[in-house]
Amino acid sequence: MKTVANFIVERRRWILAAVIILAGVCAVLIPKVGINTDMTEYLADDSSMKIGMDLMDEEFPEADEDYTIRVMYRGLTAEQKTAMQEKLAGIKNVTKVDYKAGDAAYNKDDYVLYVLHTDYDYDSDEEKAIEDALESDYSENGMKFADDSGDHPNIPTFVLIGLVVILMIILIIMCNSWTEPFLFLFTIGIAIVINLGTNIVMGAITETTFSVTAMLQLVLSMDYSIILANRYRQELTQTEDRRAAMKSAVVGAFSSISSSSLTTVVGLLALVFMRFKIGLDLGVVLAKGVFLSVVCVFLILPGLLLLFSNLLEKTKKPTPKIPTGGLARFCNKYRLVLALLFIALFIGAYFLKGRTTISYAMISNDAVAEVFPKDETVVLLYDNADDARMTELAAEMETWDNVKSAANYSNTLAKQHTAADMVTAIDDLSDSIGGDRQYIVPTANTYKLLYHKYYGGEPGALTISEFLQFVMQDVMTDPTFAPYIEDIDPQEFMKVMGSLDPTMMVKPMMPAEMAEVFATVEGFDAETISLMYLYHDAILPENDARTMSIEQLMNYLSDTLVEDATFRRFMDDGMIADIKRSAADLNDGVKQLKGPRYSRLILTTTIPAEGPETDAFYEKINERCKDNTGEFHLIGSSAMNYEMSRSFDRELLQITLLTAIAIFLVVLITFRSPLVPVVLVLLVQCGVYITITVIGFQGYSINYLALLIVQCILMGSMIDYGILFSNYYREARKTSGTAEALKQAYAGSIHTILTSGLIIVIVTAIFGQCFGEPTVEQICRTISIGAASAILLILFVLPGVLACLDRFTAGRNSLKKAE
Repeated sequence: MKTVANFIVERRRWILAAVIILAGVCAVLIPKVGINTDMTEYLADDSSMKIGMDLMDEEFPEADEDYTIRVMYRGLTAEQKTAMQEKLAGIKNVTKVDYKAGDAAYNKDDYVLYVLHTDYDYDSDEEKAIEDALESDYSENGMKFADDSGDHPNIPTFVLIGLVVILMIILIIMCNSWTEPFLFLFTIGIAIVINLGTNIVMGAITETTFSVTAMLQLVLSMDYSIILANRYRQELTQTEDRRAAMKSAVVGAFSSISSSSLTTVVGLLALVFMRFKIGLDLGVVLAKGVFLSVVCVFLILPGLLLLFSNLLEKTKKPTPKIPTGGLARFCNKYRLVLALLFIALFIGAYFLKGRTTISYAMISNDAVAEVFPKDETVVLLYDNADDARMTELAAEMETWDNVKSAANYSNTLAKQHTAADMVTAIDDLSDSIGGDRQYIVPTANTYKLLYHKYYGGEPGALTISEFLQFVMQDVMTDPTFAPYIEDIDPQEFMKVMGSLDPTMMVKPMMPAEMAEVFATVEGFDAETISLMYLYHDAILPENDARTMSIEQLMNYLSDTLVEDATFRRFMDDGMIADIKRSAADLNDGVKQLKGPRYSRLILTTTIPAEGPETDAFYEKINERCKDNTGEFHLIGSSAMNYEMSRSFDRELLQITLLTAIAIFLVVLITFRSPLVPVVLVLLVQCGVYITITVIGFQGYSINYLALLIVQCILMGSMIDYGILFSNYYREARKTSGTAEALKQAYAGSIHTILTSGLIIVIVTAIFGQCFGEPTVEQICRTISIGAASAILLILFVLPGVLACLDRFTAGRNSLKKAE
C-alpha cells in the first residue's frame, strides 16, 4: 500500500488531470444512457406475467400499442366542448380524440375529459411534441394532462441547488476548515459524474435508479472524504512534510475507508439477488457509485488537499464540541436497562411492523385521475383450446361490479348478431373499425338486406300491387334507399298501371318481368327493381333469426359486395376505399385478439392499482381459471403488483438474511469476535423494523423498493457507525474501564457519526419532499427515517449493550475488571 500511496502523491497532478478528463467523457455519455420507465422488463424469468408477455410478443407480433394522453378542462360550455374536441384532433401526431357529450366517463361536475390517441411511444419526440403543444397552445380553462405512462418529472434545478446548499452548511459547521467542504463536494461530484456516465455499459437503467443514484451516492460516500482529511490532519501533527503526511494518511485511512465501503457495497449488492430485476439495476449502479467514490477519494482528494494546503491552513475554523461525558456515564450506569430496552424494542418493532402496508405500485402524480379515475386494463392470455370456457367466463366477469367490459375474439368480432343487434354492435365497435362509417346506415333493415344477400337469398314473385305498396311504404321511407329513388315521379307509376291489362295486376312476376312493365319509368331500371325484390324478402319475419358476426359482415362488404353491380351503384370510390380500409383494420383487430395458439381476453376494470379489492379480484380470476382452463397468464400493471405481493415476503426474508450474513462475516473479520457483529447486525435490523413501524403509525404505506433499499443501506452503511463506535470502545478498554471507554468511544466517533448521519437524514428527507415524484419521495422518506432510527440506536442503545456484554465485546486485551 505504501507504493500505491507514494504513486498517488507523487503523480497527483497527472492523476487529477486524467480523472477530470474521464469525468468529462462520462458527462458527455450521461444523456446517452437510456432511461427505462417500463417496469415489466424487470420481471423475473419465471414470472407468469413475464412468460405471458413473451408469448404475446410471439403470438401477436402485429399487435398495436395504444398510447394515450388524457386532457382535462374546466368550465367549458356545451359548444366549447365540441369545438375543443375538434381543436385537439388537429394537433400534429394525434390520430383521434375520444369524447362523448353527456357521458359520465367524460363529463363530471364542471370538468370535461378528452382522451388523445397517438401512434408514438411515451417520451418519444413526437409524443413530447403533443405535450408541448398542449402546454403552449391549449392551456386555457385550467387544462391539465397526463400520459398513461405516468408522471415522470426531472429533478428540479432549485432542488439540486438547495440540496447542495444544505449539504455545504452541514459540512461547513462540522469541518475543520471553510475550504474542506468544497474539496469534498468536488471529489464526490466527480465520482457521481463518472458513475452516471459509465451506466452506458448497462444500456438503460430504470427511472427510479436514475432519480436516486446521485443523491444516495453523495450521502453514502461523503464520510470517506472526511476520514481521509481527518487522518491527514493527524499526520501533520507528526511531521511538517505535507507530502509525507499525505502518504501516511493514505496508508492509514485505507483500512478504515475500505472496510467501511466494503460493508456498504456488500449491502447494496444484496439487491442483485431480488427476483424482480430492478434490484440488479439498483444494486449494481449504487454499489458501483460507492466504489467509484472510494477510488476518487484516494486518487484525487490527496492532490486537492495538497494543492490547496495553504488555503486550508488560512481557513481553519473551530468545530463544534459535543459534550458526551454525561451520556457515557448514563449508558454505563443503566447498561442493563438499555440492553433490556433493546430487546423490547426489537421484539415490539418486529410485531408492530406487520401493521404497515407494503405497496408495490409505482405511484405518480396525476391530477386528471383525481377527477376521472383511470380504468385498469388487464389482459388474460389463454390457450385457444379453452376459448369456449373463457368466453363463458367473460360473460360472468361482465356481471362483476369492478369489470366494465370483458372482450375477446369470440364475444366481439366473432360473436353472432341478428340484424337488430348488429346496429348496436357496430356502433359499439365504431371506434375500433375507424372511418366515418358512411357506407353503413345503421338500421336493422339495412343489415337484414345484407344478411339475405350473404345467405344467397333468391327473390320470390310479387304482384304489381304488392310491389308498389312495398316501394311506397317501405323503400321510400328507408334512409338507405330513399335518396336514390326520391326523383322518381309516382305519377309515372299510375300512367303505367292505367295502360295495363287488369289481369296483369294480380299476376305474380319475377324481377325481370317487373322491370319490363316499368321500363318507361325513369330511374327504375332492372337492377333497382331486383334490389327492391331482394329487400322485400330480406325483411320477412321468417328471416329475423339470421345472424352474422361483425368480421363476416365487414369481409363480405369488402370482398364481395363492392364488386356486385347491384350494390356498386350505391358506392363511390371514396366509400369503397373506406370499406376496404375498415375491413383491413378489423382484420388487424382479429390479429390482436386471436393468435395461432393463444387468445387474449381484455378486461377493462375499475380496480385500483393495488389493495384488498385488487387482491380479491385476482384471487377470484385465478380460482375461476384454474378450475376451468389450462395454461393462462394475467398481464397488466395491477397484475404485476399482485404477483409481486405474493412472493415479496419470501424475497424480503431472503434479502434480509443474505445481507445480515454477508455483513456479519465482514464485521467478524474486523473484530474477530462473533458477538460484536451479532449485536451490530441485530441493532441495525431493529432500526429497519422501527422504520417500518414509524411509517405505518404516520398513516403511510411503505414502498417495497424503499423497504429493500433501506434494508440494504442501513445494514451496509449505517452499521459503519456501529463499527466505528465499537472500535473506539474496544481500543479504549485496553487501558480504561467501561465508563471511560464509553466516554472515549463517544469522543472519537460522535463527530463522524453526526456529520455523515445528518447528511443522510436531512438530505434524503428534503430531496424526497421536493422532488415531486411519489415513489422517489417514499424511498427517500424511508431512508431518512431509517438512518435516523439507526443513528439513535447506535448513540443511545449500543453503548449500553456493549457495556452490558463487556465480557464478550471488549476483546481479549481489555482490562479484566468492568466498572
